[in-house]
Amino acid sequence: MTLLLLLVSSFAYAEETLDSMNRVEQLIETTDATFWIEYSKELAQSLNLAPAFYN
Repeated sequence: MTLLLLLVSSFAYAEETLDSMNRVEQLIETTDATFWIEYSKELAQSLNLAPAFYN
C-alpha cells in the first residue's frame, strides 16, 4: 500500500485517482470479475476478444 500511495501522490489529482482505483476494486470484488491491464503485446494477443468470451 505504501508503494501505491507514493506512486499516486505524484499525480495532479491524487485523491481522485485513489477514489477511482477504490471504485474499480469494489466493482471487481462485487462482480467477481477479472481485471486485465494490457501492458504487453503478448498478453493482448492471447486474450479472447468480442464476440468470444470467458466463463
